[in-house]
Amino acid sequence: MKSELAKAINYSLSQWKALALYYEDGRIEMSNALAENTLTSRESGSRERPFVGSGRDAKWVAAMYSLIGCCEVNDINPNAYLEHVLSNIAGDKINSVEELLPWNSADRLSSK
Repeated sequence: MKSELAKAINYSLSQWKALALYYEDGRIEMSNALAENTLTSRESGSRERPFVGSGRDAKWVAAMYSLIGCCEVNDINPNAYLEHVLSNIAGDKINSVEELLPWNSADRLSSK
């Protein structure tokens, strides 16, 4: 049986890549609590849930709530962000999908 200290050390070693990324990039949050709080504060679509027809539709609804929450955290108008993404995603105007992420698009969009 392993000691508690050995379990903690092994867990830390298994998370080494993420820990190194956190250390190297100061923009990365230590915890995902902010993201979770943003999503749960929207009631996660509880009023709309009865109208979702299938599991696939529920995933789309969840993705939209996630997108809107992400825009709010980054002080971006969700409508402006969607318009920006849809007008740039299929064209030659964008070199990388990363450029379309809300936090990388914020300077080109109007705030809420």
